[in-house]
This record gives sequence, C-alpha cells and structure tokens, in this order.
Amino acid sequence: MMVPAHLLSGMVCLHLGQMSVKCKDGRLRWSNNLPTWTWLAIGLVYAFLSHAVIDTLAIFTYHDCSPSGSLFSRSVFWGWMLSGAIIVAWGLWVDIHYGYGMLMAIIYDLWDHYLLRF
Repeated sequence: MMVPAHLLSGMVCLHLGQMSVKCKDGRLRWSNNLPTWTWLAIGLVYAFLSHAVIDTLAIFTYHDCSPSGSLFSRSVFWGWMLSGAIIVAWGLWVDIHYGYGMLMAIIYDLWDHYLLRF
C-alpha cells in the first residue's frame, strides 16, 4: 500500500507547489519575477519531503501491507490498490508533470531498496 500512497502524494504535492506560487486567478503571489518552472521545483521538493511524512505515519500506525484477514479486509485492500493504480494511470495520461512528482516521491525508496541493498 505504500507505493500507491507515495505516488498519490507526489501528485498532490505538485498541486501544492502550484498553490504556493500562484493565486487562484493565476497571478503570482509575489511581486518579483519568478521563473515559470518555480511551481514545479517547489512541488518536487514537497514530493520528496512527503516521503518522510508518509513513512513516519506508517511507522506510528503500523499495519501489515499484505492482504490478510476476512474477505472484507482483502477486498478493501485490493480496492484501494486498484483505485490508486487507476488514479496514477489517469494522472500520467492527463499530464506528464505528475510523473515527475511521483518519481520524486518514490526516489528515496528506489535508492534505498534497489541500489543500496542490491
């Protein structure tokens, strides 16, 4: 369940980056001239930092990440996994920028689990 949570948080963080830079009507929040990619840079930083927040929440609310228990518990687990996968696929289809946020949100796990432990 952690991978979809990280990917979805990467998508949300890009929107937070845009909200940090621009008002609702599209004007910049600050009077100085910022580069047009500032929202993306801030969103990517948020996405990278969101990894630590999600992992901390997972430590304090420990739950097994494999479907076990009753049929209801398993169906809820797979329902969340399927809905997360659908939202991620839709996000990538709509805008490739979501992929950058997803990559930044999961890059720490890729580095830790696949490069350091290989």
